[in-house]
Amino acid sequence: MAAYNKCLQITFIIVQFLVLVLGLALVGLGAYVLVVVEENQYSPVLTDDEFTYAPIVLIVAGCCIAAVSLLGVLGACCSKAINRVLLGLYIGIVILIFVLEIAGSILAFFYRDTVHGVVEERLNATLPLYNQNATGVKAAWDEIQSTFSCCGIVGPSDWQGNIPASCCETSNPCTNSSSDIFSKGCEETVVTFFTDQLVIVAAVGITFVVAEVLVVLMAFCLLCCTDFDKD
Repeated sequence: MAAYNKCLQITFIIVQFLVLVLGLALVGLGAYVLVVVEENQYSPVLTDDEFTYAPIVLIVAGCCIAAVSLLGVLGACCSKAINRVLLGLYIGIVILIFVLEIAGSILAFFYRDTVHGVVEERLNATLPLYNQNATGVKAAWDEIQSTFSCCGIVGPSDWQGNIPASCCETSNPCTNSSSDIFSKGCEETVVTFFTDQLVIVAAVGITFVVAEVLVVLMAFCLLCCTDFDKD
């Protein structure tokens, strides 16, 4: 039994270090995404407060996961009675994060419907500014149309004959009769892009939930099987 307990303890500590690295990776990923959202070439058109929520959640979740993993290591490393309390606290906090991640995954899934309204509002608000020298709007629209192979909001007709060159693959000037004009509107393609990202976020959240169930079971076994009162 002693050998089993020691093996379980070492395995648990190794897992917690992996969780710590994962938590720090989430912080880095969230910070990177936040910078991209705030400073990308689409920002004059697509940046909205709603688009900063996901990276902020990643940063907060990463910090919590990293902190909790350290608590788990403290609870497993020392053979003091107080560490039974630490492991119990660790299990409680992980269960709380588990519940929050389920809620976050569900919200990410259902937020897809909100994305459509946000994108539609931003596109409608900025398209009339394309030829008015609004800061960055022209470049942002050109980047969106060339990157997503789309034109206008629902189609080329939104430009009322003044179709930008970015609506065509190579033709310049770009006209309704151009053979390489993008016929699909940017609203549809951009909404699809963002909703696909939200599905990925929800899937990652569910993956974390499954992993945390295994970690909690391991911590519970360590809590029940190890005699913390003996050195």
